Amino acid sequence: MKTIGETLRQIRESKGLKLKDLANNDVSATFISKVERNESNIGLNKFEALLKGLHVSYDEFKYLADCKI
Repeated sequence: MKTIGETLRQIRESKGLKLKDLANNDVSATFISKVERNESNIGLNKFEALLKGLHVSYDEFKYLADCKI
């Protein structure tokens, strides 16, 4: 199982998005980078905001986190 950060990075990069593309009023590019590098924890509200920005459901995210790809 991958970490939340590893999975977020995988999804973001697969969609061709840069950190600044995903950043919004709820989360900064710097914060996203720290989460992706597992240097910061993420709360539920911010996690949901990132999933919404990535157009990914929680179930899709969980599936990708569990994959060995």
